Amino acid sequence: MKKKRILFLYELVGFGHKQIANATAKRLKEKHPEFIIKSEDLGGKYYPFVIGSMRIGYSLFVQNASGLYNYLYHKGTNRKSRFFLNLPTSIVKEKFKEFIQDFNPDLIVSAYALDTSAVSLLDDKELKTKLIAIATDFFVHSYYISKNVDKYCVASKFSKRVMVDSGADPKKIEITGLPVTKKFLIKGNKQKAKRKFGFSQDKTLILIVGGGLGLGRIEKALETLDSIDEEVQIAFVAGKNENLYKKLTRKKFRKNVKIYGFIKDLDSLMDAADIYVGRAGGNGISEVFAKRIPMIYFGGLPSQERANAEYLESIKVGFIAKTPKKLKEVASRMINKKELLINMKKNIQKNNMDKASDNIIKVIEKELNF
Repeated sequence: MKKKRILFLYELVGFGHKQIANATAKRLKEKHPEFIIKSEDLGGKYYPFVIGSMRIGYSLFVQNASGLYNYLYHKGTNRKSRFFLNLPTSIVKEKFKEFIQDFNPDLIVSAYALDTSAVSLLDDKELKTKLIAIATDFFVHSYYISKNVDKYCVASKFSKRVMVDSGADPKKIEITGLPVTKKFLIKGNKQKAKRKFGFSQDKTLILIVGGGLGLGRIEKALETLDSIDEEVQIAFVAGKNENLYKKLTRKKFRKNVKIYGFIKDLDSLMDAADIYVGRAGGNGISEVFAKRIPMIYFGGLPSQERANAEYLESIKVGFIAKTPKKLKEVASRMINKKELLINMKKNIQKNNMDKASDNIIKVIEKELNF
């Protein structure tokens, strides 16, 4: 019997797309060791300048021009704007086609909208394979919707509704949740985790994270939470933002504050945390969900992350803090009202996505008639 060949696609514009693709690919290999599986960053492989420029541009938008990003993002949800969005995908299409024809996969799983669109631009003679798209945010941009996609895997009922409103065929949409790396699904002991990182057992630990790139207004979040009246301790993750890491390690704080760079055992640090403060990217949310940590959304983009955060607030698992003053108010309320944190954790449990990888694998198996 011919071995099934599966190709996973992602791009390194941020780290969430790769994490989601690799988490699913690894789980698929565990369940089907006979499959031949490849995970590829094709844009970075063949067009490093283009992808590198996108990454730099994304960082600059987040830090300095979020309003312009918001305008362009929502302008892009207009179906008439597809022509401009398709320009970069038409550029990368030929190299994608060469790689796909060489690997000859039975199925492609794409965790990035540009890749999904590029593959979908291939005609039926060029694309003799199935295509599954994983939407990596709760609010799904219409750019994910492409003609040759066989199935969409989305995070929630809300995500499906957004896609249907944008013109997607509801029969093609499967609600799977967003997958995480396996280690985030392991529920560690909070007391042991606090001891491991040198934090007190009897004080609330606030974890501030700016994603892998250390973006957003996370420095302002630290400054604000270091000044609150409540007795708290703070773990701050700067990610790969080395300048921010160096700057903050030289700074004096009122509270017990520990500064980390890109940390490999973030899952263990999350075990120690009582409250999570950060942006609301899809991958970050799924990790926070897996660890059952109530969240405060602060300092992210006013576009897909804003919509993600509004969804979180609507299901009562997190709060939006638009200003430092609001961040201080919300954090104080969560610290002082233990029942509030308990209820938020119950709501996370109710909406958990722990089976997301397995759910996506079921979709893959069905498309392969396996």
